Amino acid sequence: MLNNLLLSKKNKYILCLTILLIPFSYGIKIILRLDEIKWVEPSGIIATLFLIYYLIVKKRFLHQHTNQIPSNNYDLILIFLLSFLIVLGLSILTNVITETTVSLYDYFRELMKIVLGVSLTYYAYINSFFRENRLIIYNLMFFNCVVQIAFSIFSLLAIKINIPLPGFLIDYLNDYFSRQIAWQFHLPRLAGTFYESPPFGLLMLSCFFLSIIMYKEVKSRSSVLFIILSFFGIVASFSEQILVSVISFILLYSLLGKNYSLAFKMVLIVILNLLIFFLLIPSMKNRITEVSTLGSSYGERLMHLNYALELFLQNTKNFLIGVGPGMYGQHASKVLPFPDTVAPQSIIGELIAETGILGLGFFSCLIGTMLVRVSHSKLLLFILASFFFGASFQATWKWPQSFFFFGFIMGYAKIQKQYETLSFLKIHKSKPS
Repeated sequence: MLNNLLLSKKNKYILCLTILLIPFSYGIKIILRLDEIKWVEPSGIIATLFLIYYLIVKKRFLHQHTNQIPSNNYDLILIFLLSFLIVLGLSILTNVITETTVSLYDYFRELMKIVLGVSLTYYAYINSFFRENRLIIYNLMFFNCVVQIAFSIFSLLAIKINIPLPGFLIDYLNDYFSRQIAWQFHLPRLAGTFYESPPFGLLMLSCFFLSIIMYKEVKSRSSVLFIILSFFGIVASFSEQILVSVISFILLYSLLGKNYSLAFKMVLIVILNLLIFFLLIPSMKNRITEVSTLGSSYGERLMHLNYALELFLQNTKNFLIGVGPGMYGQHASKVLPFPDTVAPQSIIGELIAETGILGLGFFSCLIGTMLVRVSHSKLLLFILASFFFGASFQATWKWPQSFFFFGFIMGYAKIQKQYETLSFLKIHKSKPS
């Protein structure tokens, strides 16, 4: 019954809508001049509504088949996730009592982002069990990749050759390309419908890894095109954390994941070193010299990390449960030259400042358990680790593409492990005793 629900046309339509809306994030508000509208990711809302219905159906099914359901089957990922959410709730409750100047909405906004993101993760997880749904995910992420790159290139051409566009769109593009320039090369950084290039790069990274995971299963001519286009999007974003993520993955998997010849590995190392030298080292050098300068992403990240540590060690409450989800900016704006909506720019800074040692501990256990769950496959292990690194140094890690990709890779890893176990059992069963 549950399988029929996930394979139904109704769910497939919902899955399509959810995936297509993933790139329509905060940047869309800016483009359409809807800055004042309170925004929640539409993909998370759609996934949450479907999951409520799914869980109701599942509860009825389990109630009717209680004798077929194993008891005490607790999952470590679920335990650590619930523990992390409990810490967030406790942090909100404590800070609401002690801090009276901030509205309840400001406290619950970030919590809702995480709850909706978790729903999106679980929705991707249960859909990735079925090949039909995996192919839908693959094809629509391919479509997202093409649309985002096409929109980026069209936007660039519109500015360069003065294509007639609505005034508000021209204003947005002029503003965007004036502030999103790639280091000393003075090249525009592509961003699609995103407000800046790093989250666009993160979407391209998720597309790139998805195309690699599904390559053997899809087996079509378009598979190579998907890999090339998504890799182009990664490079064209000129986002250091995304470039480091993909280079790290290629290096790790080539040296440790496959038994290639020594000559091939040496050539690959040379190529990657040249890529690092020409793309990353010039940027790193410039950023280090500007490390104390306001406006430098490296300098600002260090400022935020330093202040996050100060908040973390300020008192016992902050040390244990932090200042509350989304509340870093309220404190930082009083000391640093940033608005009260600013984020710590890194997941470590955000966790220690807003959730304390308890939140950091449970979140670390959660990520560690996820890595262990995919460790049967070096490919999936290196992909998950590299993607997490790329997501960790965004302005915020709570992007829908992150939540969706985490769910997909965990579901795919589970199915892959089940197939490997069944194949192992069949081989040994067929051997004469």
